[in-house]
Amino acid sequence: RAQRFGGPGGFFFPLGWRGFFFFFFFFFLLGTPPRPRRRAQRTTAGTMAAQPDIGRLWERLDAEEKQLLLEKRRLQEIWLKITDMHKENEEARDALEKEANMTFVAGDTRIMLNVGGQLFETTAETLCQDKYSLLAALCLRRPAPPVRHRELPEGRGRAFFIDRDWWVFNPILHFLRTGVLPSDVQLLEEMYAEASFYRLHSLRVAIENRAKDAAGGGGGGAAAA
Repeated sequence: RAQRFGGPGGFFFPLGWRGFFFFFFFFFLLGTPPRPRRRAQRTTAGTMAAQPDIGRLWERLDAEEKQLLLEKRRLQEIWLKITDMHKENEEARDALEKEANMTFVAGDTRIMLNVGGQLFETTAETLCQDKYSLLAALCLRRPAPPVRHRELPEGRGRAFFIDRDWWVFNPILHFLRTGVLPSDVQLLEEMYAEASFYRLHSLRVAIENRAKDAAGGGGGGAAAA
């Protein structure tokens, strides 16, 4: 039985020990090279090929970083110039205000305005919200020459006459009282044009901010009526 199955151990190796060594030699000694070596070789070759790309990427990043630093320095210089100009303007404005002796009447003083035939009554505090405006000039102890006033019929007091559209002045006065702008776009355009006449810088800025917020989809700026 042992010879039939190849001697001792022939049950597991029917061809005998010679057959066992033959298969061992065939599969292990004449087989293909181990795959991990090929994989390692391919990985090394890919890494060497990627090195030039990484070098160019670092060079480009360094160049962009230098460009950003230059831009940052340029913006800082511009900001310093703007700050200096703003400081000079504030000093010049303060000097002009002292030289002009801009003294206003008491804030609770009632002021009557006749705008385009429509009477408006308000206080000096409201008209002086923008103290460099034409309306604030009405509250000076010596009114500015460009604005004329006339005596109204007896019993109606004294009013400053302004030859402008009263229906546009009404929301302007509301803005000076509350800081609230209307939501009507056409009315805002008319108010923006009138802000130049009245020299209301605060009103112009508020309308410009509203336009920027509308263009950018934001919700800031002055509140809407």
